[in-house]
Amino acid sequence: MDFDTEFPMLSRRQLEAITDFLRVEHEFMAPRSFYTLSSNARNRMHAVSTIAKLASTETMDTYIPYVAVNYFDRFISTNSLSELQGSSLLDKIRLVAICCYTLSAKMRTKNFFQKDILVNHNFH
Repeated sequence: MDFDTEFPMLSRRQLEAITDFLRVEHEFMAPRSFYTLSSNARNRMHAVSTIAKLASTETMDTYIPYVAVNYFDRFISTNSLSELQGSSLLDKIRLVAICCYTLSAKMRTKNFFQKDILVNHNFH
């Protein structure tokens, strides 16, 4: 019986690449203890709020906000917000959250236009 599967078998090279990726994935994640500090948790809460607002008006894949928050966690746990441009800490958090959402949306959809997001949410 011949049939086409939705997910064909991967080649040995593809399997090795995925295995290598998963082996080092943990090195790029925010440490578990990162959000035990209340200021870090508060910053994440603001970022999640911004990402949720962006996602609420878009009819896109629900995976986009999830990945955007993952990107935010990774970025914020290894970079200092004080080095970013912005008039306030909240502005800097919003900027990073918008960038994370944009990257996530661009990876998941072909019809994403950043200008539409910025204009629709008064971020310009």
